[in-house]
Parts: sequence; structure tokens; C-alpha cells
Amino acid sequence: MEWFQEILLPPPKWLGTVYSALAMSTIANPRPPFPPFSAQSAAQKVRIAEDAWNTRDPERVSLAYTQDSVWRNRSEFLSGRKAIVQFLTRKWSKELDHSRPIT
Repeated sequence: MEWFQEILLPPPKWLGTVYSALAMSTIANPRPPFPPFSAQSAAQKVRIAEDAWNTRDPERVSLAYTQDSVWRNRSEFLSGRKAIVQFLTRKWSKELDHSRPIT
């Protein structure tokens, strides 16, 4: 088994319905590349996920997850895209924009 196949295996059953950032497709709106992944398509999938997160657009990021996704952030548990959007909006409104140059 190649290293990228080990990374992209489905999550263990004990994780329940939690999906990783690598699972960038939804049942209603699937987006390529699709499994099984090659090294090239796996890298492409990760780049797509990174690009979505780097937009800091909660709506766009939430579309990468299923409608019934469950997230955990420290002691907070989120369920569904609406909760993900609310969480990311709150999170990113508090964070400083570290991309601006220091003057």
C-alpha cells in the first residue's frame, strides 16, 4: 500500500459521521477527483481543500462536507453545515489577518 492510500482510507468506525477535510465531495454535489486516488489526484484533492479554506468563506468551506457532518473543536460539538458556517464565521471574525504586512 502506498503512503497516500494509507492517508485516504475511510475514517475508523468509532469516528461516526465525522468527515475529514480530504473528503471534498458531497452526495448532492460531487466534485472530482474521485477515489481511488493516485498520488497526483490525492495532491490535487488536498490543494482543492486548502484553496477552499484559504478563501475564509464559511459557505464555500461548508460545501466540502456532508449536510450531516459532525465536527469537534475543543469542547464544542457542531452538527450540520449551518453550524459549520456559524462556527467558521465566528472563528474567522475573531482571528487577526496574519497575511497583512507589518508596518
